[in-house]
Amino acid sequence: MDKRLLTLILFVALAGLPFDGFSTHIVGGEMNYKYLGNNKYEIRMTVYRDCLHGVPPFDDPLSIGIFNSANQLVDYSYHFTGIYPQGSNVFYNDTLMNDTSFGFLTFPRDSETVPNIITNPCVIPPVDVCYRVCHYIDTLTLPFIPGGYQLVYQICCRNITILNIVNPNGTGDTFVSFINDSSVVIDNGNPVFNNLPPTFICVGIPFTFNHSATDPDGDSLAYHLCNPFGFAPVNTTQPQPPLNPPYLNINWQNPYSLANLLGGVAMHIDSLTGWLTCTPNTIGQFVYGVCVSEYRNGVYLGDTRRDYQVNVVACELETVASIQSPLIACGTDVALFQNNSHGAIRSYHWDFGVNALSNDTSNLTSPIYTYPDTGIYHVILIAYDSLNAGCNDTSFGTVEILPPFVGGFEFTLAPCTNIVSFQDTTHTYDGLPNKWSWAFGDGGIDSIKNPFHTYAYDGGADTITFIVRTSKGCVDTLKGWVSFPKLVKSKFTDSIACAENCNGSAEVSSSGGTPPYIYQWSTSPPQFGATASNLCAGWAYCTVTDAQGCKHVDSVFVKSYINNADASATAKPDTIFDFQSTTLHANPASGYLYNWSPSAGLSSSSSANTTAHPKHTTTYYVTITDYNGCGQVVDSVQVVVLQLHCDATDIYVPNAFTPDGNGVNDVLYVRSRGLATLYFVIYNRWGQKVFETNDFSKGWDGTYNGMPAAPDVFDYYLEATCINQKTFFKKGNITLIR
Repeated sequence: MDKRLLTLILFVALAGLPFDGFSTHIVGGEMNYKYLGNNKYEIRMTVYRDCLHGVPPFDDPLSIGIFNSANQLVDYSYHFTGIYPQGSNVFYNDTLMNDTSFGFLTFPRDSETVPNIITNPCVIPPVDVCYRVCHYIDTLTLPFIPGGYQLVYQICCRNITILNIVNPNGTGDTFVSFINDSSVVIDNGNPVFNNLPPTFICVGIPFTFNHSATDPDGDSLAYHLCNPFGFAPVNTTQPQPPLNPPYLNINWQNPYSLANLLGGVAMHIDSLTGWLTCTPNTIGQFVYGVCVSEYRNGVYLGDTRRDYQVNVVACELETVASIQSPLIACGTDVALFQNNSHGAIRSYHWDFGVNALSNDTSNLTSPIYTYPDTGIYHVILIAYDSLNAGCNDTSFGTVEILPPFVGGFEFTLAPCTNIVSFQDTTHTYDGLPNKWSWAFGDGGIDSIKNPFHTYAYDGGADTITFIVRTSKGCVDTLKGWVSFPKLVKSKFTDSIACAENCNGSAEVSSSGGTPPYIYQWSTSPPQFGATASNLCAGWAYCTVTDAQGCKHVDSVFVKSYINNADASATAKPDTIFDFQSTTLHANPASGYLYNWSPSAGLSSSSSANTTAHPKHTTTYYVTITDYNGCGQVVDSVQVVVLQLHCDATDIYVPNAFTPDGNGVNDVLYVRSRGLATLYFVIYNRWGQKVFETNDFSKGWDGTYNGMPAAPDVFDYYLEATCINQKTFFKKGNITLIR
């Protein structure tokens, strides 16, 4: 097969991939060129991809756009001439072709994984970071033209999890190399980075990396951090040919910027050596750019721009020494040390921090040590690495030996109540109390310093449990006993308090508290003593005061004698159909005993208001009796019941409706006064069922299969049973109008 045809087939197939076919995972790259003589240039493109979730495809082939200094696509290009995987010296050659406006570089038969290495030998590389790198190389013939050339490669998209740029999943990568014209320089190649960039750096650990480059022509080099180029893809992962220059910098997400690439910590690069340094403090994925500028005899020739995504991760050290700190010992001079170290540890060495001693050491994993006195001691733990002595780790901690901690509390019972106030009376110089736990004995708990608690007891006692903790972790548990006297109480000994012409009477008895008792009635003028007379209808109040000044108030409702003029029975409505109900009302509606008859079919026969369902005209009687036997009256009310004889003429089905959403005639219902059961179904002109219901409250809203039905004439069938058990059938037509 003609190789030019094969190339076009490959390009068309790749260009036609859907937008998400291989639209993510790009993590960086750089482009290089070298002059070979006779207008020929060796072009090299290095691409890095994320391979954590499978190995994403590299371009096959990779296309490079060639633009002049006026940002126009030039009228010549080249076909791929070879591949150059990392570590390989094999070239695959092909013929030059100049029949398209952009060039192709071959897809490498192999790519390699970027090793997860870092300059700190004591760090265990993460397993959840994976990059692969591919190198493309070929030869391009470019005659010298004024202004030179711009070589451009574009691909989308970046990882959506990048923190420091806006819309990373919708931001592409643009890689550019500038070839100067002959008026500036003839024999030139741009600088080539010497080392693969690191896939990760460790949060909280100082990081250095050598981003140095080598210039094939021995030109002077200078390094600086720079903005990567991006582009916003529209319906494609890779414009073919690339979009025309100039290219915009990527859009940094606030508060990130070129001066704040990692979020709050600076990233520096040495302008002479290319050594990059930083100590990141935020976990995540970040994009940065490193540019190396070349100069010949003081004349600026261009940049090699490395666009790269780095992962800031929580790295695990090979050996980590860790002790529980601070360690507080309250009321004891014995300290039990907890060793939280982990990693490739060979042995331990403890120094317990007693300055006057040299033998306060141990090589045990979790030792126990007895201190000579109270005080603060500074402890050192060294964990010796079993693989690399340079990775030994040291942990520092403190031990505080404190005297015994003793808490305290007291409580006060509010006079004439069951309300108790509790107070923490703890005094200590070894940390202030900062946590409290109260258990009041009756199931109640609290966690504030000085709580209040209300008991439900009338006399009796309970056990109090109080746990107090200090800011240094010392704890004390205390118990106490709280008792309650019986409070003064009163009650009416005579339940009859009827008044006719203000001649009612009532008597109060008292208990609890401290006798003797004083009684005062809220009458006008006030009455004193356990018995009051000449009470009028309404509430009567008596305040009982004991010898301690504690009070209790009780009340009684003094009723007037009930008579026929005071009571009545009504029904609303008093005329109903045989399938309806009515509500019977007794007046007065509260404060008395009620008895309705006949009681059959009533919701309640002993309430002032009750619901009745008579099938025939019925007279209901209510007997109203005073609670205290002050009187009794009887009244009656008649409920007239009309019989319903429903037939087909009583059922109405509209012959048209307009479901247009204006709130008027939007739903088609079956209208009837006395239906017991209903089956209603509607068909379209093709015999398809569009609506069906057995529910009186549901109608057809003019939709079919969730979509508005077209205006048309529909058939309906109705089968119904009336309350009088008569069954009939009905059918007809309905017009839907929109």
